[in-house]
Amino acid sequence: MNFAAHARRPSRRKPLALGVAAVLALSAATVAHGATWYVNDCTDGTSAGQFRWATNNAVSGDTIDLVTLLAPTYPNCGAGSNGFAHVLGVSSTVSIAGGVTIQGPGMNNLALSGSGVNTILATSGNITVNDLGFKYGIKVNNTKGGCINATNDITLTNVRAYKCKGFSNSSTSAAGGAFYSFLGSVTMSGSTIDHSYAQSTGGGRVRGGAVYAWKTVTLTNTTITNSTATTTTGNAEGGAVFAAGFGVSGNAVSLTNSSVSGTASVTDTGGGHAYGGGIATFGTTNLTGSTTTGTATTQSNGKALGGGIYSKGNVLLSSYSNAWLSQAYSKSGLARGGNVYGKGSVTLYNSSTQLGSAQRGGGVYANNGFTAKYSLIHGNSASGGGGGVINTGGDSLVRYTTVSSNSGLGWSGLDLF
Repeated sequence: MNFAAHARRPSRRKPLALGVAAVLALSAATVAHGATWYVNDCTDGTSAGQFRWATNNAVSGDTIDLVTLLAPTYPNCGAGSNGFAHVLGVSSTVSIAGGVTIQGPGMNNLALSGSGVNTILATSGNITVNDLGFKYGIKVNNTKGGCINATNDITLTNVRAYKCKGFSNSSTSAAGGAFYSFLGSVTMSGSTIDHSYAQSTGGGRVRGGAVYAWKTVTLTNTTITNSTATTTTGNAEGGAVFAAGFGVSGNAVSLTNSSVSGTASVTDTGGGHAYGGGIATFGTTNLTGSTTTGTATTQSNGKALGGGIYSKGNVLLSSYSNAWLSQAYSKSGLARGGNVYGKGSVTLYNSSTQLGSAQRGGGVYANNGFTAKYSLIHGNSASGGGGGVINTGGDSLVRYTTVSSNSGLGWSGLDLF
């Protein structure tokens, strides 16, 4: 055998093998990432390069790029306002295929605007949005999701929403003033929502002044402020956030290094309950290094439960979380849990409940167990008892915790049964 000839064979095959591998890798990358549709004009039309042209053509796996050809000149964009540098206005709701990603130039650089007359984006699937703003989206009569109305998951990174609204002037319910997920979850990171609300002037139920999700709401480094769920005679649930928690084994609402504030209110005397001025959920709530504040108030003979947090499941505050400055008020006096109301257990670990007020349980009202370790229960008040904490069932454990300056009838600090 010619040893030299045999040794050369691998070197002759190597370029072919590398070429095939490169083609396969390129093909796989193309399939995985899909097409990119570049927007270069803020005109609200369907010509090539315009936003509606991109949304009309994009399919699942595609990306709509509002950066490469649009910034930094932003041709035909509207003048900035409300902290946004530029505006791309839409005269009617923009429908988009599920599974599409929208990449913006920065949440304060460009906002999609519904001009106060329509929902901005709607999809029957999932949607992902990065580095983009939304403002003045409104959903009337269908009343769900002023900024985005999605059937499935909504994933938002570095997104800002301002004055988005779900509104009903009949007995129809309203939900998710800014973001509404009919059957999925809402996940937000590095984002803000300001002055969004769900409202019914005809007595409909309202849920999630800023965010509504059928499954879960997960917030990381995110702030929600000045959000409201308000109705005349229906129930108001989750002034800022509502998560049903259906089909979920873990937490329905999770906050990490985030803050939420809002108001759940029933304005007429004819009936209706108010649950969770900041957060309301049928599942469990977990706060890590986060803050909630809010108001749950009803002018009827209904209940007001959880000025800051209402949870049908358990509530856990850890890593210096703070539920504070919240109020539960009912004209009938059926107000429970100024800062936190848990139908399950409530646990504070390296956290606090401060300056809350209600008829009972100014700081915390727990139904099935209360635990506080290395925490602070301070400055809460209750007109009917349990200024700091009431636990009506299950075990209670309080260790290495400061209980101070709480006030109420009976034992002003802790009523633990």
